[in-house]
Amino acid sequence: LATALTQITSTNTVGEAAEMFTTVPQAMDTLFRCLVASDCNMPSGKPIATDMAEAYGWTFVVSYWALVSVMHFGISNLINAIFVESTIAAAKNNQDKLRRRRISE
Repeated sequence: LATALTQITSTNTVGEAAEMFTTVPQAMDTLFRCLVASDCNMPSGKPIATDMAEAYGWTFVVSYWALVSVMHFGISNLINAIFVESTIAAAKNNQDKLRRRRISE
């Protein structure tokens, strides 16, 4: 994805956001910040999405929001799954302790 964005923005250098994707490492850093850290702003404070939408149109907007939605819902579901799994394991462990206590009495 970072390589594709680098190639796309190198052919169309409209907007300040194109500077955030000049090299693959810089594009990877920008994508990480946008998708994981939710810090998708340019150094000037303007959101990258609005600048890219002005430069690339609705295709970018739809692709961007689909990717952001999948990432955020995916990470949320992963965190919830870890929480539920640890809660179920703790409940099972507690239940086993209660059984052993009843047997020993």
